[in-house]
Amino acid sequence: MIATLETLDDYLTRYGGLLGHQAQQSLDPLHNPESDDPVDPLFLRDLYPAQAHVAAAGVKALDRHPAVMFVGECGVGKTLVSMAMAHEHARGKPYRAIVMCPPQLPGKWEREILETIPDCRVRRIRSYRDLVRLDPTVPPAQPEWWIITETAAKLGAAWRPAYTLWKNRSCHSHPKMVVPHCPHCGQAVLTPKGEPMPPDALHKRKQFHVGSKDDPGCGEALWTYTSEIDKWAPAQFIHKHLRGYWGYFICDELHEENSATSARANAMGTIAASCRKFIGLTGTLSAGYAWHLKSILLRVSPTSLVAEGLDWSKQTAFNERYGRIETRVTSKSSAPSDSNRQSRGSKTSTQKMVRPGVMPSLFGRHLIDKCVFLQLDELADNLPPYNEHIVSVKMDPELDRCYAYVEDELRQAVKRMLARGDKRLLAAMLQTLLTYPDHPFDWNEVGYWEKIETGTRIEKIFIPVVQPENLDRKLRNKEKSLVHHVLREHEEGRQVWVYVNNTQTWDVQRIVRDALESKNLRVKVLSSSVGTAKREDWIAKHAPSQDVIVSHPMLVRTGLDLFGKGGRHNFTSLMFYQTGYDLFTLRQAARRSWRIGQTLPCRTFYFYDAGTMQARAMTLMGKKLIASESIEGKFSSEGLAAMGEDDEGSMEMAMAKSLIDRLDDLGADRIWRKVSQLQGNFSGTKQRRVTA
Repeated sequence: MIATLETLDDYLTRYGGLLGHQAQQSLDPLHNPESDDPVDPLFLRDLYPAQAHVAAAGVKALDRHPAVMFVGECGVGKTLVSMAMAHEHARGKPYRAIVMCPPQLPGKWEREILETIPDCRVRRIRSYRDLVRLDPTVPPAQPEWWIITETAAKLGAAWRPAYTLWKNRSCHSHPKMVVPHCPHCGQAVLTPKGEPMPPDALHKRKQFHVGSKDDPGCGEALWTYTSEIDKWAPAQFIHKHLRGYWGYFICDELHEENSATSARANAMGTIAASCRKFIGLTGTLSAGYAWHLKSILLRVSPTSLVAEGLDWSKQTAFNERYGRIETRVTSKSSAPSDSNRQSRGSKTSTQKMVRPGVMPSLFGRHLIDKCVFLQLDELADNLPPYNEHIVSVKMDPELDRCYAYVEDELRQAVKRMLARGDKRLLAAMLQTLLTYPDHPFDWNEVGYWEKIETGTRIEKIFIPVVQPENLDRKLRNKEKSLVHHVLREHEEGRQVWVYVNNTQTWDVQRIVRDALESKNLRVKVLSSSVGTAKREDWIAKHAPSQDVIVSHPMLVRTGLDLFGKGGRHNFTSLMFYQTGYDLFTLRQAARRSWRIGQTLPCRTFYFYDAGTMQARAMTLMGKKLIASESIEGKFSSEGLAAMGEDDEGSMEMAMAKSLIDRLDDLGADRIWRKVSQLQGNFSGTKQRRVTA
């Protein structure tokens, strides 16, 4: 029987049920929806059955661990479920919870809390001044929910040098050298070896005048706070003065805090260490690299990693155990020397590089007991139909000819440069090939910068590679296709949201707006000048009167719903005029309307010019999307293959490789059909290919 199976997909289709049964027999789940009861927190609004079971699982996980991560697809109601987890875990007793969220979402969080939890109190934290009068010994009298943005949590006073810079008066061997001097004793700041300390070496905020072995310093601080903004960062104030004041810490968009060093990630970890229980909310568990998960785990639930000896200092060991390491050995031969003319020497160097990828054992050992998953397909009975449309557009002959010339020139140049490890042209090549079909005018020469020595100076000169031909400004086929699809949706009474990536140097956003307005459509542009905290209000104000809104997908990718209560506006048709190559942005922006509360059918359109870098980007993003869904349990051969592919560490390098090696760039249709098949198997999603 197995001999008749040709692919992994065939195997999973035939034996998937058996594998699932075996997994159920082997595992003892903490919560089984088929036999265990869901939670009933007696909220002011009801949870769907799947949400109630996820909340029950989260409560049980919090009984065992200090942290739980709720991984839910966009639209499953992560806000509501996290409230249920904390509220139910408190088991009827008054409690305090603090929420850290992106700056555009505190209003939404406050509104949803007040509409959900009876007899609760909600307060916002804007600076440390909102915290100074709190008494950690006073217990709560009712459910208290506090909200702080990730921006506010990290912001404290800026630092400035307290030392002064003078010519060295203490060391006669360097009389003209300008060195830092202590603000207290006035002595030069020296290295441990007694040499003058260069100013650029004093880059750490908490350095003191410790002096050298023979000349000890006075211990004065060499850095001080400025008075430009609040003295305390709220996260630091909480950790120092209010530990244990909050029983629950809910971190929204947890995947955004995966950095090992960023200020907001450190703020998240600081607050997490100050609260008894942690609930992390994310739509995407893995951001591609194993070390992203390591950073999050060490901040919120480090026990299992520390037990393996994998603390912050063991970055390489962690990557070798749970990530992907590429070892590159380079051997260079050298010419024979006069003393050894009968032999030829060589030099060998070894370089280890971290590549995208996560070993399944990381999930099994460190995540499976701390994660609860919920997919939209599990709420499919409560959601309207969702359809995806892939719109492949054939360029007109003039644009096709000009694009082919630019692509060939850049391909040859990048191929030569990458052969010697030079990546300077890479970003310019990708930006040009992705943008030129949508904005084929106002181009200067495309190239890269070279550093050259001219006597005692180093100057940068521009090395041109190709001059794209500047064409007349007129409607091209892709614009015509967009207009056609928008008008068709408009005739059905549907509002349309159009996503555009190029909004500045090459203002494709303006081109799209002008094309749509020429058909008497009411069009508004949401620009980056609208601050994150004001975007929800901007949409509520402007959206009801518009047929189309145009924006960069980054502006609405997290937290914002594109339909309003009472039906005042409802953007049920989302169109990616440009998709870019940021998979996380695409995944989140594509589902802004298909979520709980939506009553109308939803459609998402992806436009790209056939035979261009846009098609390659679509192909690669489709593969990465299948790979990410494999991590979430939707397996396919393409997904597992993409998880193991060597993409040189970035989508940029993967696209460059596909161009240089002349890989099949017409695979977007096939790959996205597979994406929709996987999604359709779970949520009734359908995908259509449209050629314009």
